[in-house]
Amino acid sequence: MKDELRSKLSENIEDSILDDIMNNADVHSLQKGEKLVSYGQLKRNIYIILNGSLISNITTKQGTTQTVMFHTSEFLPIVTSIDSYLLKSTTEYDIVANEQTTVMEVNFNTFNDLIEQNHALAIFCTNYMIKKYYITEVFRNNLISKTPKQFLEFLYSDYPFFFQRFSAFSIANFMGITPEWFSKVKKELLS
Repeated sequence: MKDELRSKLSENIEDSILDDIMNNADVHSLQKGEKLVSYGQLKRNIYIILNGSLISNITTKQGTTQTVMFHTSEFLPIVTSIDSYLLKSTTEYDIVANEQTTVMEVNFNTFNDLIEQNHALAIFCTNYMIKKYYITEVFRNNLISKTPKQFLEFLYSDYPFFFQRFSAFSIANFMGITPEWFSKVKKELLS
């Protein structure tokens, strides 16, 4: 498990820090559709996806569910309820297993103590947050500025694995269009 954890974090993190993370973590196996975090919970933890994938959703004021981000063991494998993590408030997110998924859960305080002890872990976390912010901005900017067809072209070009890992329903929900409209746009794109 240490090598798997190292592959999600950084080759530069000392074995003793990886051991501390593993010794202070809970490992959860989730089935497809199972919630890791539910709306209204206070969850000040980080989750490292060891295998599988997760979807982050919000509940709109109209009571509908809207997908806001995708995570896999290879793409943005560190997930948190950012509102709980940073603001100490109940979360507005559901984090749901997209498929059978294994995650390592580490408490906020434990992880922050480890960051203070290890420069390589601190550098990794800083770089990871910048990367996640950049990717989120790229997705948001493309979603806002492009037509659905252009956005799908962007996904096919830059993130083709999405179409193997995530359902058409989830991608359509992320885009804010119906699954039927998604199918039509996808058909146009691929013809």
